[in-house]
Amino acid sequence: MTAESTRIDGYTLDFHACGPVDAPQVVFVHGMMESVDVWHPLVQQLSARYRCIALAMPWNGQQDGLWGSVLAPEQWLSEGVRRFDIQPDAWIAHSFGASTLVSLLAKDRTFPGATAPASLISPFYAPSRRGVTWHLLKRYIDEFPAFVEQSILARTSRTLSPDVLTRMTRAACESFGSHAWIEFWRLFSSMPFLSLHPIRQQALVITGADDLCSRLSDVTKLATDLPAATLDVVQDAGHFLISSRRQAIVEKTEQFLAAHCPTPTGLCAARGTGTEPSHFMEVTL
Repeated sequence: MTAESTRIDGYTLDFHACGPVDAPQVVFVHGMMESVDVWHPLVQQLSARYRCIALAMPWNGQQDGLWGSVLAPEQWLSEGVRRFDIQPDAWIAHSFGASTLVSLLAKDRTFPGATAPASLISPFYAPSRRGVTWHLLKRYIDEFPAFVEQSILARTSRTLSPDVLTRMTRAACESFGSHAWIEFWRLFSSMPFLSLHPIRQQALVITGADDLCSRLSDVTKLATDLPAATLDVVQDAGHFLISSRRQAIVEKTEQFLAAHCPTPTGLCAARGTGTEPSHFMEVTL
């Protein structure tokens, strides 16, 4: 396992890597209030054949919500890639992290990994500026506690009493904070102004049919607006697919990487001392 950190104006970016050092680099970008632990099922499966790199972004909930006053989300991602000298051969991103990646790919076609294939899991997307209304803003604010509650339920195997769930949801909302939420809205509401036509690499857009947070019609439009994207809708599933549909996401990701980011023949058998252990992430619920 390799781990590094860098500081930018008081905020920390962390780099975690495992797998063969000479294998294609797959870079993971987590969502808001998520840690790198969310990638554990995928890393377990992929690290024998890929160099798995997870970036712990400042929106992981372990730092205050004022990181947006230092850099925009896509700038944080760009800085992480450059500072740790990452050369992405493929991207896997979830939720807010997926939307951040789309924004960066649209705005900067020169940074490392700008042409790498991307798997976008449960992305947020605003297809039209006319759709970014006061009504939608109020809806997202009003429904945020329900979104947090869904997140808690998706990521724990324990049975929670209504009382405990309410307290956990309230504490998580307070920890998230209004400043971090504003950064989500700023990114989301700017998406209609992005030019997605230059993003010509292969993309897999995965969404849950019952995702109440990121509407199916919006995600479908994202897959349409990206020149080389495929939409995969998981039935009877919501926003937190990595937790609720782990095996399906692992299989879909493996198929996507096999098609668009294959590993060299014989890599697994020949990697020898070039391999690092894949247990750098332990699931904590």
